Amino acid sequence: MMRELASSDRFEHYYDEVIEGVKANQARLDLAPAALVHGDPAMPNTFRSETTLGFIDWEIAHIGDPARELHRAQNQLLESRDLGDDEQLVAALHDGYRQRAGSLPVGLAERASIYDAVRFLGTAGFFDKVVEFSDESPEEVATWIEAEMTERLTAIQ
Repeated sequence: MMRELASSDRFEHYYDEVIEGVKANQARLDLAPAALVHGDPAMPNTFRSETTLGFIDWEIAHIGDPARELHRAQNQLLESRDLGDDEQLVAALHDGYRQRAGSLPVGLAERASIYDAVRFLGTAGFFDKVVEFSDESPEEVATWIEAEMTERLTAIQ
């Protein structure tokens, strides 16, 4: 699906490489529990009142790995922003998750690298859009994407 949505085919070969990496890690993924997850835990899909915090826009909710959902939320809500001390923010997110769920999702650390590789296809596949909003040259962005994807693929092989 991500390949079909991509606006650039410059790094199209990475889709097959990530698929192979996912297949190579099938045993780790098979251990993932199934739960109802939101699917897009981004800031525009959150709300806060005086007494509660929650998600709206459940159109891509699905049964999935809660570890992937937490890892994605951490990436989307914290790591992609200049918010200062990331470790403190991640600790706060994890503490809040533990308060609601009792513990962090089983397998979070073991499967995070797989989810990182898959998620980065959203950057590589939209190379043209990334370049459009970057202060760097297209070749500098391409070099960064290649280095990031190589690191992520190495982590799951």
